Amino acid sequence: MKGITKLRKLEKNDYAPVIERIFKLYAEGATTVEISRTFELEGVLTPNGAIWDDSRISTVLSNEVYKGCVVYGKTKNSRTEKYKNGRPKQLKNEGGFILVENAHEPIIDPDIWEQCRKIRQDRNSRPPGARIGKMPFSNLIKCAICGATHSFQKRKTKAHGEQIRITSCQTKIYDEKDGYKICKNKGVNLYQFEKVFYDYFSKFFQRIDDYIDVIKNSLERD
Repeated sequence: MKGITKLRKLEKNDYAPVIERIFKLYAEGATTVEISRTFELEGVLTPNGAIWDDSRISTVLSNEVYKGCVVYGKTKNSRTEKYKNGRPKQLKNEGGFILVENAHEPIIDPDIWEQCRKIRQDRNSRPPGARIGKMPFSNLIKCAICGATHSFQKRKTKAHGEQIRITSCQTKIYDEKDGYKICKNKGVNLYQFEKVFYDYFSKFFQRIDDYIDVIKNSLERD
């Protein structure tokens, strides 16, 4: 299990700081998608070398083991449903599991864990369109082809989990005969845009002193 080594009892391992950071960022207001993007930009991977997508982060946030509990019988083998390899599917055992509190030293303070649970519950109760929230680049990204302002769209795929895209443009460009064609800008994954933006911003910031000197020299000449 991520952040915990399974011995005779559950103990912290070297990956515990990543788990602690997930809860800290979430409690401070970051979404699972934002945490995923942050980890991807920083190159933080799971112990198995996988990307921290939002579904993995959600699994961590909902796991009682990190607050010192052990759960028995939360899932059960299906008698009828099977995976392609023939193994029975794991089903939720609603109401039939046993929760043992204070079973081991917690990685996450139970109060922080409960705070994150309430945040998850509140966000899940919102209409889907309101869950994206206010994006840092809202109303700032313009289409390079027609100049229209891009919006954002959340979507979920099996390969990458939940992601946010800068939407395709779809603006109608009219000609002199009142005909039109649809703008061909197909949009891009927000993470890809952010990576390019922050790469250029970092290069600019590294040369900020040079730019300041140019401005000062220009002002002195004037």
